[in-house]
Amino acid sequence: MDVHLEDVENVVQIAGGLFPGANTILQPIKLILKLPCVKISNLVKKMLGENDIMMEINIPSVSKLSKIGKIEFSSTLGGIRDIKFDEGNLMFFLPVLELTSDSEVILRNLVAYEELMFKKETFTNIDFTEYVDLICGIVDGVKDVKIFREKNVIEGDLGDEEIVKLLNEITKSSVKNDGKTSELQKTISKVNNYYGNIPRIKAFNLIKKLFLATWKILAIVFSVGIC
Repeated sequence: MDVHLEDVENVVQIAGGLFPGANTILQPIKLILKLPCVKISNLVKKMLGENDIMMEINIPSVSKLSKIGKIEFSSTLGGIRDIKFDEGNLMFFLPVLELTSDSEVILRNLVAYEELMFKKETFTNIDFTEYVDLICGIVDGVKDVKIFREKNVIEGDLGDEEIVKLLNEITKSSVKNDGKTSELQKTISKVNNYYGNIPRIKAFNLIKKLFLATWKILAIVFSVGIC
């Protein structure tokens, strides 16, 4: 997370001025902020570590993109390589996915096969795996499934709750595409960039980052004591 200590200090000062009695609670943070930056950084890494394995792809849910981002979804008769985000018209095109009682086994087996072939250098890309990552990451709950059903992006006889359970149980693939950026990854990046620049989201993310950094420092204070 790219958070500067100066920003954290500003948050602490603002909070101290806004809330009566906050200075007492925030005193440990003020003290630790006086430590050398290198020492604080080492403490953060020691206590919290860095998790390089993403549990799911980084993209807002269907309902958030729809409600907050005003993005419309549309099914396309094409396949995975026809996935695109039309930023001008705020339209996200996705292929139709039919889900039945056998879908979980089929999805897992196809992903496993593609990953194996990719590792053996038989395949030069992991398009299907990235697509499954996208669908699993963009569907968080029943609201997301309902929108996809309305737009004919998801079809089949599985119930909404069953679909959510199926997609949430499939974790993000750990296979890396040799540092290459696929077309699907570029599309996801476009969606994230658009969504992240919505004023209310931009402000929320900044506040969340600053306060998260503050609470990380507070956790360190109570865990290792004031140095």
